[in-house]
Amino acid sequence: MEGSDIMSASIDQRVVEMRFDNQQFDKGVQSTLSWLDRLKQGLKLDGASKGLDSIQKQANGINLSALQRSVESISSRFTNLGIVGVTALQNITNAAIATGTQMVKSLTIDPVMTGFNE
Repeated sequence: MEGSDIMSASIDQRVVEMRFDNQQFDKGVQSTLSWLDRLKQGLKLDGASKGLDSIQKQANGINLSALQRSVESISSRFTNLGIVGVTALQNITNAAIATGTQMVKSLTIDPVMTGFNE
């Protein structure tokens, strides 16, 4: 075999071969678990759920109905303002179309009709 064939066979063998070293796996798992325990202690996560429960109890006691009514009132005003805006835009569009139609008539049909009448 040539050098490149040996290298190719070695690479193919590495790609296809799968090994499981139980002892190395156990060491890795133990190391990870130990690291996670140190992280948990460092972050002091044991008392975190108590703090969250306290926050939940306080949040349940807040009454947001006044804020909700204010938001609904503002929303209603924006809806009314939107209707006024749409109506104004529609009127402007109608006026522009009427003006455009009148201009086209005055440039095309009216001179022909005037010439025909003469």
